[in-house]
Amino acid sequence: QRQQPPILRYSSLEAASPATAAQFYRSFAKAAFLDAADGHAWAAELFLALGKTYEKEAHQQPERQLTLLQHATVCYQAAHKVGPNRHDVANQLGANLLQLDRVDEAVAALNAAIVSQPSTDAYRNLAEAYRRMGRVEQMNQAQAMASSLASQETHYSPERPEITYISPEEF
Repeated sequence: QRQQPPILRYSSLEAASPATAAQFYRSFAKAAFLDAADGHAWAAELFLALGKTYEKEAHQQPERQLTLLQHATVCYQAAHKVGPNRHDVANQLGANLLQLDRVDEAVAALNAAIVSQPSTDAYRNLAEAYRRMGRVEQMNQAQAMASSLASQETHYSPERPEITYISPEEF
């Protein structure tokens, strides 16, 4: 037997719009994800991967983009709840919320990412959020932080790995 969201057990959504019904479903799905995770830290990685899968699919299926991005949001929110100190999860959640134009929520997630571990991507995403809000001074500060961090980053690639010579004596 399929599990029914609690809201449907106690009230009727017949008069609700499809968007409202979908919102109730997504709330139920997030709660079910968290319940299934049972507090295991590894669940954040699984939810993050599932969210990225939905996001990739959203970009390949424009006709379903909004729905798939909303599914990704549920996954990222669950991942953030399970792994609240994971900067990569918070940044991905913030970037996803920006795609949905949920700017205030994106700012909160991106600030959580930065508090956890400042990164160029998080500051760039935060700058975009502030730009959309018309907060020019904060946008400029976030862009400056992104530039500062980017200048300090080392860029490795399989084609150009960092090689450090160590003499046989040191080794």
